Amino acid sequence: MPNLINPQTLNEKILLKMLFDRNPKLTLFADKFLVRDFVKSRLEDTEQHLTKLYAVVDTLDKIHSLNLPNQFVMKVNHLSGGVKIVRDFKGLECGELERFAEVHLNENWHRSHQEWCYKNIKPCIIFEELLDFEGNLPDDYKFFCFNGNPQFIQIDRGRFIKHQRNIYDLSLSLLPVRFCYENFQDKVSVPKNFDKMIEIAKRLSKGTDFIRVDLYNINGRIIFGELTNYPEAGLGKFDPSFWDKEFGSYWNR
Repeated sequence: MPNLINPQTLNEKILLKMLFDRNPKLTLFADKFLVRDFVKSRLEDTEQHLTKLYAVVDTLDKIHSLNLPNQFVMKVNHLSGGVKIVRDFKGLECGELERFAEVHLNENWHRSHQEWCYKNIKPCIIFEELLDFEGNLPDDYKFFCFNGNPQFIQIDRGRFIKHQRNIYDLSLSLLPVRFCYENFQDKVSVPKNFDKMIEIAKRLSKGTDFIRVDLYNINGRIIFGELTNYPEAGLGKFDPSFWDKEFGSYWNR
């Protein structure tokens, strides 16, 4: 049972945030479209740090007239998930994109998952650049930032195939912990411009008690992914479990 009177762990503090923190910035962070403006306000040279935006629509009937490239990512802005990877636009079945949009536009993440940050987002459909690294989706670097300071890095791999995950410190030394998914065994090399990734995480998290900053790094190009208010909705399982408290100890130090 989580201790919400005197929370100690990361998960307990996330649950407390979900229940009581009503800062409107949480809505901005969660909106996958409007957060782009926030990134522009915090970073220079955002053309390279943001994915190319092909189109944004708010109704199904506008999709058929879009001029889209053959590869792209389609997603909705108002929930967690709701992502479609398209590698062959010309080969799609008629109405496939509309069917995907209809399902996800009608989802209400606040009502179904009790995540307040999604409550006031106006739904829309985003079509953006597909990030590719040697024919695969790139590793996803997720910086756990406390009081504007990155402390841990979660790297996710194979999210849509075989999802695996490792946790590292800021020197990219692997930590002996499993968080929700199996670890992957391949050694991770320090990517080009890694120091700049840390600096970007600092800039985007400045002024927050906690936020996870998600970035990609493709041959030195650092690309913004998203900002996450409630990782795993405060239910993420650490193994060994003491890491939950270790993460939580950095919140409001």
